Amino acid sequence: MGSYLNDFEVKGVTLAVIGNSNYTDLEQFRSVTSYDGVLLTDPDRNSFRALKFKDSVLDLVGIKSFTAGFAALRGGHKPGAMKGSAVQLGGAVIVNPDNTISYYFQSGSAGDDPSVSEMLRVVGDI
Repeated sequence: MGSYLNDFEVKGVTLAVIGNSNYTDLEQFRSVTSYDGVLLTDPDRNSFRALKFKDSVLDLVGIKSFTAGFAALRGGHKPGAMKGSAVQLGGAVIVNPDNTISYYFQSGSAGDDPSVSEMLRVVGDI
């Protein structure tokens, strides 16, 4: 998402990433990902539960997660130490100024990422 931060900002949208590790891990996340935007953490995973994001081993594994993992390794990405919940999957949500949700994506397995182009289209329509 970090490489798209400016694309969201020019549309007047604040992009925020929420992790589930301890706040002491945020700087390491920034150094590994080069993400320079709003970065929050929810170690108790209350926001993940409220958004009904998946969090079980059965949800985590699948052919898509293995494919994405191997593609990342081929691309030069090396996994670091696991921080936070190892089985917590994420997603993406666009919350409008009136607190309604105009975009919701729930990862189905590890490596299942939202379409950034779709998210940018949605924020362009707001």
